[in-house]
Amino acid sequence: MSGRWLLSGTSATLWLVLRQIRIPAPVLALATVAIAFALRVYGLSELPPGLLGDEAWNLVDIIEMGETGRYPLFFANNAGREPVFIYLQAGMAVLGGVTPFAGRLTAAFVGVVPSTTAYLPAGPHPHHPGWLEK
Repeated sequence: MSGRWLLSGTSATLWLVLRQIRIPAPVLALATVAIAFALRVYGLSELPPGLLGDEAWNLVDIIEMGETGRYPLFFANNAGREPVFIYLQAGMAVLGGVTPFAGRLTAAFVGVVPSTTAYLPAGPHPHHPGWLEK
């Protein structure tokens, strides 16, 4: 059974209109990343309420780095953690202050990375270069 017969009324009309629009793949990729980022930052200062344990320990370690001037390769607090994400949060804290929002905003930026890399395998196929436009 053909999939086009499963749609009816407005859905069928919308489907036909969308099939006629030719949007370049990079524009679709950029729109996907923008939507992913918007969904991640919406209500970020209020949600989730309170401060989670890992967020708090990361902020404590960022404050400690600022006070002592030491930049360890391993953070022993909170049962031990690697520093890459904490250093990214520290960079955001330099820009926006040591706040839960700065830490969460870092997580939002890092969370968008998979959305950007999802375009790479969907890019132009070497044997079918125009498959995204169909």
